Amino acid sequence: MADDRNESIEARFVSARESPSELASQRLLGATLAALTGRESARLRVGRYVLLGELGRGGQGTVWEAEDPRINRLVALKFVQDRFKGTKTSWLRHEAQTLAGLHHENIVEVFDIGEHEGRPYVVMERLHGECLGTFARQPRRERDLLAALVAAGRGLAAAHEAGVIHGDFKPSNVMVCDCLLYTSPSPRDRQKSR
Repeated sequence: MADDRNESIEARFVSARESPSELASQRLLGATLAALTGRESARLRVGRYVLLGELGRGGQGTVWEAEDPRINRLVALKFVQDRFKGTKTSWLRHEAQTLAGLHHENIVEVFDIGEHEGRPYVVMERLHGECLGTFARQPRRERDLLAALVAAGRGLAAAHEAGVIHGDFKPSNVMVCDCLLYTSPSPRDRQKSR
């Protein structure tokens, strides 16, 4: 396992030299120190969460895989873009609170919110799957694609009923996981529905 970790660190170091974000650079340094010293405490922590690697990046933010060591669970941390750093983010807190109380099989579960160096983040369940765009481009039965689209619609409808309007609903913001589809809200153009 240590060899796998070192290879992973080396691969991330090569890619980090190309276009590192501040958070990615900090995480890489922590992972390198942890590998060299054997001290897990050197890994980059955001609140109580230990960053493991970047999962994706979009126009609204970056999603990282992280571990919650208190309960030994993998989670996803979604950080809003740097342009939101230091701005009023009460909308994000309100949205996270609303979604945290909303339990639906087609909506990603929200566990926590926080702030790291002025950048707000949302802690969500770690999903395994692929975005709807990738899913739709692969050869598959029409009924499977239709089932994914219907599930996306159900998740979107449930969010709307709870007062959350998804301001950036598109295939790259929808995950298809184990024949269930989850939507990930983006932190932009939010409105309350009445």
